Amino acid sequence: MLDIQTIQKFYQDYREFINTLISGGLSAIIPVVAGFIWWLRWRHRQQRIPSSNFPFEVIKPQSQDVLQRILGGDDNDPLADRNIAYQVRVTNRNVCHELKQLLEKEESRWVLILGQSGLGKTREATELANHLNQEGWTVLFLKPGEWLDFPAQLSSEIGTDRKLLFFLDDLNQKMQRGHE
Repeated sequence: MLDIQTIQKFYQDYREFINTLISGGLSAIIPVVAGFIWWLRWRHRQQRIPSSNFPFEVIKPQSQDVLQRILGGDDNDPLADRNIAYQVRVTNRNVCHELKQLLEKEESRWVLILGQSGLGKTREATELANHLNQEGWTVLFLKPGEWLDFPAQLSSEIGTDRKLLFFLDDLNQKMQRGHE
């Protein structure tokens, strides 16, 4: 991780400053060393991130495979998530319609679905994405294994459509991966 050439170059570039700090004592050196290590780790991480990578899969409006592209699974597997018929989870309540209404409100243009594992958050959000996609929305699904760490340039595949739905599943796990 720390190569000797990088350290030598850094020392040569900032020799006078470093010597002044060293003469000031250990308490002045510790923040500098910590900052240098942070800078090296940041630089190393930036080199690992491909700059041209668009982390979203673009699902064009009126796509017939929204469930397959988000949930995955085999066509021949009757127990694959996308092959199981959607079920109303709360009687006398249309959660998909409620979520859609929340997205249409002018003061809140985003919805965060929270809950314990296994409650059907992903399935509910996927059904909403499928419904909105059929109404003309472009769905941008954050690909598995990707993270949002830098401003990604929008892909030319998106076009000029302003109805964009960003689908970020298991965001907690992706946020933890960003700290690696």
